Amino acid sequence: MRIYPRNLLLVLTLGVFTLTATSGWASLRPAMPPQSVPGAQSNSMQMGHKSQIKTKSISGTIVKSGGQYVLHASSGQVYQLSGASRAKAYVGKTVTVTGKVNASSHLIDVQSIQSQ
Repeated sequence: MRIYPRNLLLVLTLGVFTLTATSGWASLRPAMPPQSVPGAQSNSMQMGHKSQIKTKSISGTIVKSGGQYVLHASSGQVYQLSGASRAKAYVGKTVTVTGKVNASSHLIDVQSIQSQ
């Protein structure tokens, strides 16, 4: 088998061109934004979760329901209370509960309870 210099030159030129072109295309392609990477969360998703949990004061009446203490808020919303030992003393009373309120699960991590 005889290799002709013209064919060899053509093959080498195409090989160099192919290597140069593929490395050049990679630098022209835009980088994937962080939210597009599988398994990564965007800042808006993380912030959305944090924005659902806020420290608030809510007024209402504490009642025992199904073995748990809940706050029937003046707004009509019902919240579960995490501090059962604190809530027990206020059953049937109108109070203001202060704590971290998770709006999606309607749970209050009780920091304080004040009778009105």
